[in-house]
Amino acid sequence: MAPVVIWVFIPVYSRLKCKTAYEYLEQRFHVSVRCLASGLFILLRIGWMASATYAASVAIATISGVDQYVVIISLGVVAIFYTMLGGLRAVMWTDVLQFFIFAGTIIFALGLLISQADGGFSGIVETYTKGRDNLIVNFAVDPKLRFATFAMLIGSFLEGLSAFGADQVAVQRYIAAKDEKTSQSGFLINMLGLSFIVPSLLCIGAGLFAYFDHHPEDAGRRCSLRSVRNPTAQSSTMQRTEIQRFVLPRNCDCGPMFDSSALADDASAFEECRSRSTTPEAVPGSCSKIT
Repeated sequence: MAPVVIWVFIPVYSRLKCKTAYEYLEQRFHVSVRCLASGLFILLRIGWMASATYAASVAIATISGVDQYVVIISLGVVAIFYTMLGGLRAVMWTDVLQFFIFAGTIIFALGLLISQADGGFSGIVETYTKGRDNLIVNFAVDPKLRFATFAMLIGSFLEGLSAFGADQVAVQRYIAAKDEKTSQSGFLINMLGLSFIVPSLLCIGAGLFAYFDHHPEDAGRRCSLRSVRNPTAQSSTMQRTEIQRFVLPRNCDCGPMFDSSALADDASAFEECRSRSTTPEAVPGSCSKIT
């Protein structure tokens, strides 16, 4: 993907002196094509910004105790303010700052996971790869495979070409550079950063999988009990197997007559079941009395 962007897309944008990627579509095809592409881009970015803002607000509101609506509005106001003052330069320098914060957080999370994992890094690898043949590379030509290597390579190439070759978020940075060579250098620096970020995030996912595989009780402890206890929430529709798997420890067998709504209504029964299931003398069926 990178050679195509460097030697095809960036030189075209530089020669045409376009202000947006969609201006090129108008010159090459028709104004209707430009309107369609720019409209889809706006809808995509609205959804993306809404999701990113919401995800950040959940973390900040949980840690600080500030109302989530206040957090969302504050984040929007701050982003609009510094963008109005500094324009694209402010946005790009903010991206640089975000990268270093992101990278530092990833390094800290990886160190924490490795230190808490049974067997360290090798233990994480062993747990994650156990029972999974051809996990890293699988060149089998089988349309039934969800994550075959060929499918991932083709999909990654097309997704990367779209994100870095045609997306206005990237194109506006190429166009804003003083010359073509600077645009290409900036793109390579971006790829260098991604070569660290993406594998590191995958390692964090593998580390979390290994940790909770060895400590399933922590998954239950960290699960929000409010949704399980509040009958007005989605807990009334949760299935028996879902509650047993994600909330109750493994050795808690609540019996065939388990009633999820009764559990949601009775918080004391829920805690009794959890305490019984985590004791050494816990036996299958010890939780069935709560139904």
